[in-house]
Amino acid sequence: MFGLIARGLSHDEIAVGLVVSPATVKTHVNRIPARLGQRTRVQLVVLGYETGLVRPNAGQQAGFTVLPQAPDITPRGHL
Repeated sequence: MFGLIARGLSHDEIAVGLVVSPATVKTHVNRIPARLGQRTRVQLVVLGYETGLVRPNAGQQAGFTVLPQAPDITPRGHL
């Protein structure tokens, strides 16, 4: 998840791509900086570039494609 944050993806983009809830992403995003000795999301991006985890214009080479929002398939009237 650190690599996705360092690439500048939003919580929603990460959640859709990893098929988890945005709340789960937010929890991880809030914990990762402290574990890596950083204070902000911007510092995570810098760390990503400094360590080589993120490269300029890596885009699709990283093996992560942001998928479109999945349709709501919750059955109606069955909750």
